[in-house]
Amino acid sequence: MICKILGFFDMLTMIAMLLLVNEVIPWRVGLIFASYLIIKGIAFKGDFASYVDMTIGLYMIIIPVFSPTFLTVIFLIYLGQKAFISFF
Repeated sequence: MICKILGFFDMLTMIAMLLLVNEVIPWRVGLIFASYLIIKGIAFKGDFASYVDMTIGLYMIIIPVFSPTFLTVIFLIYLGQKAFISFF
């Protein structure tokens, strides 16, 4: 059950990142989702996915200033596949 909840929030984070890059939502909303990823990365510290979550969270913090399209697409694909797999 917890896996599906975390997957749902990963999916929401993916949507928030996409909207943040296109400047549809304010940076404060993106900061909430970035905080979620960083806290989740710290809570499950020790595996590779947690470090990637923390990296994506830090990246979301700097999106309003600098957002290379290549990294954004890579991170969106990563969060999308992680959310998709968690529902099964």
